[in-house]
Amino acid sequence: MRKIENPELLQILNKLRKNKTKFWKMVRTNLLKANRQRANVNINKLSKLAKDDFVLVVPGKVLGKGIIKNKFTVIAFDYSKSTIDKMNEMKCNHYKFADIFDDKEQIKVKGKFMIVR
Repeated sequence: MRKIENPELLQILNKLRKNKTKFWKMVRTNLLKANRQRANVNINKLSKLAKDDFVLVVPGKVLGKGIIKNKFTVIAFDYSKSTIDKMNEMKCNHYKFADIFDDKEQIKVKGKFMIVR
């Protein structure tokens, strides 16, 4: 197994290790992959999959190609700058894993979770 040097990723993986649900185990497995093997999802794919009560979870990076057609919530490891600008413009909720699993900030995200790769 490779050594992980990213402190933000290490913190997230440690938090996910404590969570025993099958969904978060799958997210953890995807985050353990090398950077080039992790999911890179364009915003147009998220916009197509988005429904009102779903929270889209991307165990990788969200890229800015495409147009946002509706409002949705995304949790991802990282975002490109253009993605953040587009999501702020459309008032979409976007969180990083570090924010969700931070002990100081108690962010509660409600809805049905769906992994997007």
